[in-house]
Amino acid sequence: MAEPTLTLTLNNIRDEVAHSLYGNTAYDDLAAAEKTIVDRRIRDGLARFYGAREWGFLKVWTTLTTEASTA
Repeated sequence: MAEPTLTLTLNNIRDEVAHSLYGNTAYDDLAAAEKTIVDRRIRDGLARFYGAREWGFLKVWTTLTTEASTA
């Protein structure tokens, strides 16, 4: 089965942000200070996404209590 095309890893996102900021460069090829900037931009983007509205997947809808050793 083929992997979904919308799958992104943190490394993919880092490479895309590095490319956007520094041209045709992979994250792993950046200097430490540049990596810090890329990581800050990613964190800023996540904060903007999560803060944009009340996302249903971030809410606790119910709690589930379980009991050990029962079937």
